[in-house]
Amino acid sequence: MEQVLTLIEVSRETSIRMQVLFAVLLGVSRCDINGVKYSDIDYINRTLKVQRQLGKKSSP
Repeated sequence: MEQVLTLIEVSRETSIRMQVLFAVLLGVSRCDINGVKYSDIDYINRTLKVQRQLGKKSSP
Protein backbone atom coordinates (compact mmCIF):
# COMPACT_ATOMS: atom_id res chain seq x y z
CA MET A 1 0.00 0.00 0.00
CA GLU A 2 2.88 2.35 0.79
CA GLN A 3 4.29 1.87 -2.72
CA VAL A 4 0.89 2.55 -4.31
CA LEU A 5 0.49 5.77 -2.34
CA THR A 6 4.01 6.83 -3.34
CA LEU A 7 3.26 6.12 -7.00
CA ILE A 8 0.08 8.18 -6.87
CA GLU A 9 1.89 11.05 -5.13
CA VAL A 10 4.82 11.06 -7.57
CA SER A 11 2.48 11.04 -10.57
CA ARG A 12 0.44 13.98 -9.25
CA GLU A 13 2.12 16.63 -11.43
CA THR A 14 2.67 14.48 -14.53
CA SER A 15 0.76 13.88 -17.74
CA ILE A 16 0.15 10.23 -16.80
CA ARG A 17 -1.61 10.88 -13.50
CA MET A 18 -5.00 9.66 -14.72
CA GLN A 19 -3.43 6.57 -16.26
CA VAL A 20 -1.78 5.74 -12.93
CA LEU A 21 -5.05 6.25 -11.04
CA PHE A 22 -6.99 4.07 -13.51
CA ALA A 23 -4.38 1.32 -13.28
CA VAL A 24 -4.24 1.37 -9.48
CA LEU A 25 -7.94 1.84 -8.75
CA LEU A 26 -9.49 -0.18 -11.58
CA GLY A 27 -6.81 -2.74 -12.35
CA VAL A 28 -6.82 -2.11 -16.10
CA SER A 29 -3.79 -2.30 -18.36
CA ARG A 30 -2.10 0.61 -20.11
CA CYS A 31 -3.52 -0.47 -23.48
CA ASP A 32 -7.03 -0.52 -21.99
CA ILE A 33 -6.56 2.91 -20.41
CA ASN A 34 -5.27 4.41 -23.66
CA GLY A 35 -8.37 3.15 -25.46
CA VAL A 36 -10.86 4.81 -23.11
CA LYS A 37 -12.89 7.66 -24.62
CA TYR A 38 -14.82 10.26 -22.65
CA SER A 39 -18.06 8.66 -23.91
CA ASP A 40 -17.03 5.35 -22.27
CA ILE A 41 -17.44 6.89 -18.81
CA ASP A 42 -20.95 6.93 -17.33
CA TYR A 43 -20.80 9.34 -14.42
CA ILE A 44 -24.45 8.84 -13.47
CA ASN A 45 -24.25 5.04 -13.10
CA ARG A 46 -20.56 5.16 -12.12
CA THR A 47 -19.44 2.71 -14.79
CA LEU A 48 -16.63 2.50 -17.31
CA LYS A 49 -16.81 0.57 -20.58
CA VAL A 50 -13.50 -0.86 -21.77
CA GLN A 51 -14.29 -1.50 -25.42
CA ARG A 52 -10.97 -1.04 -27.19
CA GLN A 53 -7.25 -1.18 -26.63
CA LEU A 54 -4.57 1.09 -28.01
CA GLY A 55 -0.99 0.00 -28.02
CA LYS A 56 1.50 -2.23 -29.73
CA LYS A 57 0.31 -5.53 -31.13
CA SER A 58 1.87 -8.50 -29.41
CA SER A 59 3.72 -11.03 -31.51
CA PRO A 60 2.17 -14.52 -31.76
